[in-house]
This record gives sequence, structure tokens and C-alpha cells, in this order.
Amino acid sequence: MKTTLKRFLPAMIPLIALLIAAAPSAARHLQDVYDAAGPGDGYDRLMVLDPAEVYTGYLVIQGNTSCCLRGNGALIVLDEGAQVWAGAGSRMDVEGCIITGGSYGISYDYAATSVVSNCTLVGNGVGLRVWIADVTVTNCIISGNDEYGIACREGYEPTVLYNDVWGNGELDYAAFCPT
Repeated sequence: MKTTLKRFLPAMIPLIALLIAAAPSAARHLQDVYDAAGPGDGYDRLMVLDPAEVYTGYLVIQGNTSCCLRGNGALIVLDEGAQVWAGAGSRMDVEGCIITGGSYGISYDYAATSVVSNCTLVGNGVGLRVWIADVTVTNCIISGNDEYGIACREGYEPTVLYNDVWGNGELDYAAFCPT
């Protein structure tokens, strides 16, 4: 089974590249979508992405804001060195996104309780970074990232349930992360 997974990973990266190449040239910037989002479903900002579009750039959520990023299977191609980031007491729930190309796919710093579910984090430096936050990760594929699948700070380990974390560069789970 492990051999099958190792064969699958190299095939996944070209598929994502093909999706990017076939996408319309006018991709939407993720931060612009956030800035235009209004409240909904109990969040300060509810972002609902169109799976037929490609989103680029980065996302920064600060200042005790609650946000839900509903991807519906949409592809998010982060700028080099960028990330989907929540900090300063913000709550950021991320659902159904394919996130690639960033230094971190998703990063939480000093963030409030958040959930990541049904996402694919592939081709980033680190798939998911949890630094002083309470995060639950469920039903995600975290694979093919350069360094780690999941990295976390001691004492702030995410709750990891029913995920497929494999084939990441150095380690699938960095120090202090649950396996």
C-alpha cells in the first residue's frame, strides 16, 4: 500500500499544475474576496468560493474576527512565501479547499478555536502550522509539502481526526504534533 501512495503523489502535482494552466487568466485574489465578504452563518465574514474559479494571493485575518472560508472544492494557489493566516484571536474555519504553493498552506498564530475540514494541502512548504491556537483538523489530505505535513508548537497540538497525512518532505508530523 505504501508503494501505491508513493506512486500517486508524483501524479498529483502535475494534475494541480494542469488545473492552474487551464484556469482563466483573471484569477481572483483571495484577500479581495475576504475584504468584500459580509457576515453569515454566525461569522463576521463568510467567504463562499466558486469551484470553477482559481483564487490566488494570500489571506490575512486579524483582530478578533471570525471567518469561514467555504471552498466548495476551489483551488487556491498562494503567492510564493504566502499563506492563509489567522492570528490575534481570530477564528478561521476552512472547509473544502485545495491549497497549494505557499510557505504554509494554512497557519494559525495566537488564533481562537478553529476547524479545518475536507481540505487538500499539497505543494506548500508546510501544509498546516498551528502556533498557539486550538485547531481541529478533520478529513483532510495533507501531502507533498516540502518540509512538514503538520507543524505545531508544544502545548498547542491540534486535534487530528480521520486525515490522510503522508509523503511530506522531512516529516508528516513535526515535533509535538499528534499522529
